[in-house]
Amino acid sequence: ATRAPTMTAVANFLDEVVLTGSSADGPVQAWDVRTGMQLKAYKTTACGRGGLCKLGEDYLVSAQVSKNALDVWGLDKESALHKFFVGEPLGVVASSPDGAFFAGGSLAGAAYVWETATGKLLRTWPAHFKAVSAMAFTPDGSVLVTGGDDTVVSAWSLSTLLDPALASHPSPTPTHSWAEHSLPVTALTTGLCDGGGAGLVVSASADRTCKMWTLGGGHLLRTIELPAAICAVAVDACEATLYAGAADGRVFEVPLNASAAIGESYGAVMAGSTGPGSTGSMGSTGRSGASATLEGHTRAVSALACTADGERVVSASDDGTCRVWDVASRQTTHVLRHPRGLAFSALALAPRRRIVGEDGVGEKRKLAPLAPFSRFATGGGGGG
Repeated sequence: ATRAPTMTAVANFLDEVVLTGSSADGPVQAWDVRTGMQLKAYKTTACGRGGLCKLGEDYLVSAQVSKNALDVWGLDKESALHKFFVGEPLGVVASSPDGAFFAGGSLAGAAYVWETATGKLLRTWPAHFKAVSAMAFTPDGSVLVTGGDDTVVSAWSLSTLLDPALASHPSPTPTHSWAEHSLPVTALTTGLCDGGGAGLVVSASADRTCKMWTLGGGHLLRTIELPAAICAVAVDACEATLYAGAADGRVFEVPLNASAAIGESYGAVMAGSTGPGSTGSMGSTGRSGASATLEGHTRAVSALACTADGERVVSASDDGTCRVWDVASRQTTHVLRHPRGLAFSALALAPRRRIVGEDGVGEKRKLAPLAPFSRFATGGGGGG
């Protein structure tokens, strides 16, 4: 008879590793989120904010700072597997959850989408008037959301972008384009509860706000006012809590009431007090929409992520540390330090079993197909 998985086995399956990159040349560090132990050091790269992402279940990709190159590793190997050369330097990157598509955004405002199995550059287009500063796919991979230094957030349907009948149009039309921020967009995240058609998008900006949008109707659901410029943002798996990392090192915790926001409060401004136990309220006129503040970083928060089990938040900072926070107690459980004291510019989460080779299949895992990325939209291959 088949044995049911034990709670320990389920917990081990959910165990994650935080991968941290720096804008100066050096390894990407891999740390066990639960223990704080360093597991690997992927050699060697330099990536900016938003320039590091997990590709599917098998790979890690870094966009090299100021170079038209992508470094690629298999998650189980410390040495680079590939170096792909692309048409121009990419500042930010993102992968569809299934790893089928990889996207990048350039300092000139262009966006790129590749098919990972073939390496074909499927589409490139002018997405923003200034640098693309943030990118995120929806959980079902059907929509790519981009943010720019031009203050605009745009949602692009992948089926429209990849429609052969529209390939001759140099500037595709976004499904939604939002220009409500007054300063550059710094970070994006998408909710995990709904598919692309009715999902949640959260944008963060140097204008000290986070804005919540619905992909279904394109509505601005809520504006969350905070006391500092926001550099990073994450939403937990239940879409119950938003975490916003600030330029002054604080991480603001904001409770979300999705039913109220969607049902009654299109465009509402959320503000209120800041402090342990205080609660932000819709339409109030206080200083912040945060109910609590996680304090420990001494410089800007560069990246944020919530673990899949909902128990931890991970923050990376320009102060050269990465902090693991316990959600229930709001206390730091581990402080992960860059070995050279350099600023952390990006982070990603990956399953621990992929990194340490504990898939439990009894044989070597076959990696998903990954071909060199083409520099040009005419045909596949190329790169390196």
